[in-house]
Amino acid sequence: MTGIAGRFSGLLAAVVLLAGGCGSDLPDDDARELRVAIGSDLRSSEPGVNRDAVSDEILNHVVEGLVAYREDMTVGLALAERIDLSADRRSYSFHLRPGVVFHNGEPVTAREAKWSLERAFHPGSKFSCSYWFDGSQGHRIVGIEAPDRLTLRVNLDRPDAMFLTKLANHQCLVGIMHPASVARDGSWAGPVGTGPFRLAGHRRGEYVMLERFAAYRPRPEARNGYAGARRALVDRIRWQVIPDPASARAALVAGEVDIVGNVDVGAVDELKVQRGIHVVSVPGYDWTALLMRSRSGLLADRNLRLAIAHAIDYRGLAKAASFGLSKANPSIVPLDSPDWLPGHAAGYVFDPALARRYLVRSAYRGEPLVIETSRAFPMLFDNAVYIQSMLQNVGIDARIEATEWTGMMSRYLAGDFSLMTMQFSGRPDPVLGYRVILGDFDRDAWVQWQSDAAASLLETAAGEQEPGERRAVFVDVHRAMIRDVPILQLYNIPVVNAYRTDLRGVQPWGLNKLRLWGVARQ
Repeated sequence: MTGIAGRFSGLLAAVVLLAGGCGSDLPDDDARELRVAIGSDLRSSEPGVNRDAVSDEILNHVVEGLVAYREDMTVGLALAERIDLSADRRSYSFHLRPGVVFHNGEPVTAREAKWSLERAFHPGSKFSCSYWFDGSQGHRIVGIEAPDRLTLRVNLDRPDAMFLTKLANHQCLVGIMHPASVARDGSWAGPVGTGPFRLAGHRRGEYVMLERFAAYRPRPEARNGYAGARRALVDRIRWQVIPDPASARAALVAGEVDIVGNVDVGAVDELKVQRGIHVVSVPGYDWTALLMRSRSGLLADRNLRLAIAHAIDYRGLAKAASFGLSKANPSIVPLDSPDWLPGHAAGYVFDPALARRYLVRSAYRGEPLVIETSRAFPMLFDNAVYIQSMLQNVGIDARIEATEWTGMMSRYLAGDFSLMTMQFSGRPDPVLGYRVILGDFDRDAWVQWQSDAAASLLETAAGEQEPGERRAVFVDVHRAMIRDVPILQLYNIPVVNAYRTDLRGVQPWGLNKLRLWGVARQ
């Protein structure tokens, strides 16, 4: 696989020769600015609307919610000072922190919090995850009240242990904002939030500029994931749009940017030998899988799916595709999650002879099976290359079709493929992770697994408060998935951050999100 390992372009070598040690001897004004390479532009400044991973990452520096994920993926406090739960577990009272102000200087009260939630959860809202709160998946919000200036009460139609987890979500951020975020005609104007930075400028296709919010009041405890103190130690963050990963790494070595998140694992070794660069990797929550369209066609045959399942060397694939940074994981629950138990290690044995026996029992008669993939994400393409070889080894005519990412996503959402290598963003709670693949084929074409039994188990986990009981249920869901063979989970994607050695406070995180509060130059 030397071709894969060598994808780091010659541009880097040229930049190294030209750059020398620049990047640490910055003018005082520049020393107060962090420069971050991002692969795409900000899609929208409205949290949870027209979102993607880059937009989420930026806006989480600008807007805060009532609660937030801690480092260990449990739910911590953000704008809420404390939370009271009613005896029937249907009513949550959020007591807001006093003295917090919006970026326009106005105080944060329950009135603005109520407006923010009602706007996000309105039936006509464009908020991406409104289905989490309207009864489509679990509970339904039946009322939002502001009984006093600093108390917000949210009433549910039934108890749901997932409510705070959903409210803390970093992708569909339920941010508390001032009504001035919306123009008089109801159109979106821009986020007037409470975060440690405010949105100060945006030049489409070039950069997004954030400025430190001088009146920000951090929480008293230490920073902890998205919870805890968010102390801004620099005056500005410049998110520089650099779509080509090799160009982003070259800019880092040249000192033109300070941080590159989500570094390609194939570039790690070459970055590590560069002077002035730190490279840090931690286990990730994002995950890769081989999807199999089991609702119809050849892959509706469970014997064929089992043949594919036993043809793959999961350990070898994970090691090769991640350059030794990840281990095989057959479960939707990440290896580094507190919810992962030994029962999640149960998977499919790599056994080509057994794969061939299942193939004989199946209705497969040599038809070509296309593995759809995309070069936009190198690990997805690498997965397809390895899997193609393994399937051909047992007698399956596997062929690769590499397409543009947008087209591949359209076919994924339409369920229009046979085999597909896919990656998914990490979900801190396994209920949310399993709901990415589990559902109703007729209602949602993108669903990979339909099982009434598994759906019932998942609803049990969603309503259960006790962690031990929930974890036992997740093991049962995993066993059901292994039995039904709807997809083949491969491994979790490692999180790799690279940054200049004159920075302090950079903390890579399993959710693969940069958090730049607490970061400064040495």
